[in-house]
Amino acid sequence: MCPTYVALLPTPDQEPSLPARERVAAQSAAARCALALAAQSAECPEMEFLKHDGVPQPWNGWHWSISHDGTWVLGALARAPLGVDLERVTLRRAALRAAVLDEHERALLGEVNALGFTRLWTAKEAVLKAAGVGLTRLSHCRLSAPPPTDLPQAGEPTGPPLGMHLDGQPTPVLQFRWHDHVLAIHVRGGEERLTWVLPSLQCVSCPEPQDHVT
Repeated sequence: MCPTYVALLPTPDQEPSLPARERVAAQSAAARCALALAAQSAECPEMEFLKHDGVPQPWNGWHWSISHDGTWVLGALARAPLGVDLERVTLRRAALRAAVLDEHERALLGEVNALGFTRLWTAKEAVLKAAGVGLTRLSHCRLSAPPPTDLPQAGEPTGPPLGMHLDGQPTPVLQFRWHDHVLAIHVRGGEERLTWVLPSLQCVSCPEPQDHVT
């Protein structure tokens, strides 16, 4: 069973005065550095990360996905289509919550707090990325069971997956916490063995990658 390789790095410091487009471009470039670390861990350092119409293209049987914000960048690759997402735990605007959640999901979540909504949002993003579709299919991706209470830290053994489905097909999502963020990973076929490349906690601004297999 070939593992999924996941690399997490801090986002480089950015000038607040930079235009939003330039900040996002810098974050994307940093996420590709995380991908390069994941590829090195997978012993395919020559891997190329190309897109077509905005969709990541496989390379020699390897599929890849990235996510980033102003604090962390995430890159992952696997032998099957995958999607990843990371988000800071935030309770979004009521209008967005109404657009994302249906009545069944609200019932499964119970109280829609910041953590619960962030877990659902990242899970949907990961599933849609793995399918190679955008947020226009958001209403096709739904929570199918109450979220597991266990949310391990990145690098720790995986907990029970979050039950999701896309167009009625099961799409389980692994989730982790990292500082004030939630990470979501969906690999088509339910691959659950992960190899992590994590920054040194002693010097987050100057990471020393370390491999962890879970």
